[in-house]
Amino acid sequence: MSANDLCLKRNKDAELDISSCIIWQIVGGSLVSTENGRKNIINAAEIRKDDVFERLKSTSIDENFSYHVNNQCYKRYVHKKSLDGIMVRFIISILETIIIWIYFKFLKQVFVTIFQL
Repeated sequence: MSANDLCLKRNKDAELDISSCIIWQIVGGSLVSTENGRKNIINAAEIRKDDVFERLKSTSIDENFSYHVNNQCYKRYVHKKSLDGIMVRFIISILETIIIWIYFKFLKQVFVTIFQL
């Protein structure tokens, strides 16, 4: 079974198994670990704030973890356009919150002005 086949179903609730792929927590397939790859995964996890982020945050694995380099695992997880999309959605949600806050602050001021007359 290839690593691509192994990485079709992500085990998000899995406990950290350092001998498994950090992203999918699946044993098997060809695992690698390079400094640049680990940095990319850490950066992507910080943006995604997902189960991989929680695994990395809750352990002291000293950045010595492995992963599958294939389209279903590493490449999909660190894909720049996907990460950019997550960042855009995050920024939009912040802007929406700010706009709502300003709108209600304005409405409050209008009501205060109306009822003071």
